[in-house]
Order: sequence, then C-alpha cells, then structure tokens
Amino acid sequence: MPEFTGNPPQSTGPSPSPALAPAISVIMPAYNAATYLKPCLESVLNQTLTDIEVIVIDDGSTDETLRILADFARVDSRLRILTQQHGYAGRARNRGMDQACGNYLAFLDADDLFAPTFLEQMLRRARQDQLDVTICRSQRLDVVTGTQTPLDFAVRHVRPEPVYSAKQLTSVMFRYSVGWPWDKLFRSEFLRVTALRYPPLATSEDAPFVFMALILAERIGLVDDVLVTHRMGDATSNANSRDTSWHDALTAAQLIEEELRQRGLWNRYRQSYLAWILDFSIWNFETLQGNSQQQFYAAMRAKLLAFDNFPPKQQLFYPYQAFYLHLIRLCANPAKVLHMSRLARRVRRVLRAFFRGTTKGRSVEKRGRIPITK
Repeated sequence: MPEFTGNPPQSTGPSPSPALAPAISVIMPAYNAATYLKPCLESVLNQTLTDIEVIVIDDGSTDETLRILADFARVDSRLRILTQQHGYAGRARNRGMDQACGNYLAFLDADDLFAPTFLEQMLRRARQDQLDVTICRSQRLDVVTGTQTPLDFAVRHVRPEPVYSAKQLTSVMFRYSVGWPWDKLFRSEFLRVTALRYPPLATSEDAPFVFMALILAERIGLVDDVLVTHRMGDATSNANSRDTSWHDALTAAQLIEEELRQRGLWNRYRQSYLAWILDFSIWNFETLQGNSQQQFYAAMRAKLLAFDNFPPKQQLFYPYQAFYLHLIRLCANPAKVLHMSRLARRVRRVLRAFFRGTTKGRSVEKRGRIPITK
C-alpha cells in the first residue's frame, strides 16, 4: 500500500526506552477536534489500565486542539503530542505507529470514547489467547439527539469463546467486522511483520489497513461487551467530508484488491470481497449528494461491471443487493437508480410489516433474507 512521505512530525518528548515499553499505545489523530477532544482524552487517560502511552497527532489544526492537548500533557506524562502539516488521519496514524512503544496498539478518533475498562478487557483477552487482533462491540452516539444505539452490524458471524484464524472466516471476511480500527486491539509485532500501513486518503483510509489485518491475522478473538462509543451525525467530522473525496472509497477498495493479488490471496477472498465492494458501493452512493453522487455512480458502475462473472455466487447477496446490482447493470442514470432503490425500500418496509403480523415471532430477516439497514 502507498505511504505518505513528507517531513517528519515534531514530538513533545523522546520515545520511551524499550525496557519501559507500556502495555498499550493509544494512537489518536486530531484535526480541529476541540469540540469533543476533552471527553475523548478523559476516556483514555482514565482507563482502569494505567500502563499505557497516548500519542496524539495534531494534523495541522487551526482551532484550540493544540492548546487542549498541551493542557492535558502538563498534568499527565503518558500523553505525547506529535504535530504535522495537514495530511489526513492515515498519515497521522502512521506517524503514531512509528513512535509507539507499546506491545499492543489501539486507535481512537478524537471525537469517540472508550469505556473505562476497554483497554483492560481487550488486553486481558489478547494476552490470554495470544491474539493478533482483538475485537469488541460498540455503540453509536447521535450528536443531535443524544441517543445511544448498539452498532449490531459492526460484529457478526463470530462468537466470543473461540479463537479464529482468517482462514476459518474466509466466507464471511469483509462482513463479520466493519473496516474501522477503533473497536480493535492490534499486536504490535504482528503489524511490524506484516508491514501494514494506512494509505494517504482523506476518507476510507482505514478500510485497507483493517481488512488486511483481519485477513493476515492467525489469531482473532472477540470481547463480547460494548466498549467503544462512536459519535455520528456531526457534519464537521472527517467522515462527512466524503462529498469532496468520493473517489477515495473506490481507491481504498482498489488498494485492497491489489494487496490481495500481491500476497497471493485473491482467489481465496474474491467472493467475499466482491460481496463487500457491492455493499460498500451502495452505501457510498446512497449517502453522497449532488455531483459527487453522479460521479461516484459512474465510476462505481464501471468498476463493478468490469469484474468477470460478477457476482460469483448469488447466495452471497441479500435480495436488496441483488436488485441493486440489476439496476446498476441496466441503467447508467444514477437518479433513476436512486429513485428505484427508494421505491424498493418502501415496498420492503410494507412487506416487513406484513410478515411481522403473519410469522408469529419468527425472524422476518431470517425468513425472507431481508437485510437490516445499517
């Protein structure tokens, strides 16, 4: 994967001696994050596990982010501050990884929150079963309404007791865990050996790093507790800048495909990858707006139709996804596709309501293979 090359960041202090390496390094990029930075830092620095270092990379902020960081660093020596010109979260995380000394690495966005026992519970499970990647459950916090909702779709198809290998999860790879890093703990030596890095993208930069880590991991385990809170609905967040960087989603998908081919893993994960790229494309298309949506649709359509015998196995898809693929094949007009998909969604809601009244408690989603909207 490509790596951003530029001037090295400035640090507020030297790296700790390897003999004093902390158990976990928490790496956090921060760009104009003043609104939510204080509670985020408090959630990390007040962890029940104290043997940690916290590396925050200021990504060229123009608000009060650096001042807030300096205030926290004055009273807690575990906090280290790096600075760089604005280069987006991927480059910032790579810089943090270069400076990190912990035996394990955790990543957090500057507007999210760790539960007080997140690091302790994740470390205990990682050490107990010698895991390369440890995953937990998470919840969303709507910044407008303040409501908290479990992110049930973020972890599926795995149970908390077993230790899984990537080979065991081949058929559900790209589906059993979402491609974001903040609900995971990574073994540092595993990342060093695999040489995984974040690509220099404005958005979707986490997908290539996370999915390749899951694919290359030999030991994966789940902590079956909600331990991370992810803020959603903030129009100023990095995730909501996709209208100006819509092409990054397709670039991220292309990087994953290239990495699979280079590592000789394409044939093993092709089917699961194609199912994911369709779902990923649908989500991006439906959540973009205006000209960005039209441009993305044209590029997405060309990308999907270029695959031979796509889809390879129809059972990988829910009916709604298969219907979408049919529209994509037939129609080059994104407005018509969006209209038809919205009409199909309304019909699906009516059918759901009907079947809920006739199945006597049986799962509608299981009976009709109707997917739950994220």
